[in-house]
Amino acid sequence: MQFLSYVLLQIDEACHHIQDGRLAQLRIALLLLDNSAEIQMHRCATEHLLHEEMRGRIRNRVLEIPEGHRPDTLQDLVRWVPIDTKRKQAVHRYFDEKVKYLTERAEQLDSRLAAPLSYLHKYRNEAYHHARVRNETIETAAKLLLDINCELLLNLSKGCTVYASDEDYSWIKQRFREDRPFLNTDFVPNAVKEFRATVDLNDESVAQLLVRHLRSRIQEVFRALEFIVENTPCPDAQTAIRDSQAFNEERRARYGLPRIRIEGLAERHSIDFLKELSHRLEEITAGKDRFEAFRAFSILESIFEPVEESVQELATEVDGMIQMQIDIARGK
Repeated sequence: MQFLSYVLLQIDEACHHIQDGRLAQLRIALLLLDNSAEIQMHRCATEHLLHEEMRGRIRNRVLEIPEGHRPDTLQDLVRWVPIDTKRKQAVHRYFDEKVKYLTERAEQLDSRLAAPLSYLHKYRNEAYHHARVRNETIETAAKLLLDINCELLLNLSKGCTVYASDEDYSWIKQRFREDRPFLNTDFVPNAVKEFRATVDLNDESVAQLLVRHLRSRIQEVFRALEFIVENTPCPDAQTAIRDSQAFNEERRARYGLPRIRIEGLAERHSIDFLKELSHRLEEITAGKDRFEAFRAFSILESIFEPVEESVQELATEVDGMIQMQIDIARGK
């Protein structure tokens, strides 16, 4: 129950900061919600890994039985492939590995949430390590991560309402007006409804948030291209977006990294691609619910992200060169 208390408190605090709406408060909300998502996934992944470890021990005992004498009912267990130690360690350590494990192997996390979760975590890292947040996307990012946390609560929190006699649950009782929440099976769903109502999150609003989020990122790429053209000999945005791919590949080759092999990637590095992608955003709002919206968003994001990364990387390099020239002029 202590675990659930941590999660609920962080989500509740994040709701207050989102309602406040100021940039610094939205940044704090993003940090709280990212951590809340990670500890929910960590707890669920840890439980599944313990189950896998137990299953692996049973499988080893079964393998001691001569093949011709094994009951047919044990064949599925024999065919099952245990998770290796390296992968297990990665799941414990890394956010994206938790997402991948819970989506693909444990099948506890809806696959439509995987891509948004991973992107929002990268965005959180920018906000945390560099205090770099984008005015255009920070509010939508925080609201989307709030909604995803609510889904995680509904699907990953089962079995966590176990009381310990030496822990203080007064905050839960006071905040949610529940004297004995561990006996109420509707406690978590009701809390989720309250969180979502606080920031007006429903299927339609989530779809609109996803559209605004991706549109703002596309607009940021256009602005980055303008920045490159204004501050380099590059003649136009079309040349800049094409050169950004070559620049990215050259840097990877310099450090011995494998070339990015994605079908149609060169064709995507064009202004026409960005314009077409902007028109396709309506696919996000065409779904019947938030999960269909997340699915459509994930598809569009996956084809956009390599282009976004290339352009932003080139723009960052140009900005770094400008700052270096300024420092030289100042005698630094």
